[in-house]
Amino acid sequence: MDASLYHIRLSNLGSGFSTRTLRDIRKCYLTFPIWEDLAHACAKLEWSHIRTITRVTDTNARKYYLKESAEQNWGVRQLERNINTLYYQRLLSSTNKQPVVDEMVENTKNIKPDNRDFIRH
Repeated sequence: MDASLYHIRLSNLGSGFSTRTLRDIRKCYLTFPIWEDLAHACAKLEWSHIRTITRVTDTNARKYYLKESAEQNWGVRQLERNINTLYYQRLLSSTNKQPVVDEMVENTKNIKPDNRDFIRH
């Protein structure tokens, strides 16, 4: 498809729909085929959270991060850190989960929340 024709079609959707944004929306749709898995969490999460969670390949880990992000009010940076350090997998493999939780809390306590976080609460 001609690139200029593709951009013309994108412009019909309105502003804010870049190629990357549309790719992310499509990935979200394909990642969460059952809307109920995502609907309740979305009320407490931002698009950045959802986009970050769609990058997790393990379905159970993805559900865990979605649930915990919403319930624990994790900021996006804290979520990214927990995903990158395999927090979910370490919790699963640990017989004593408390040290893993304590380590995560200690290492994320200095991560400053987004200034917009107060709006969601």
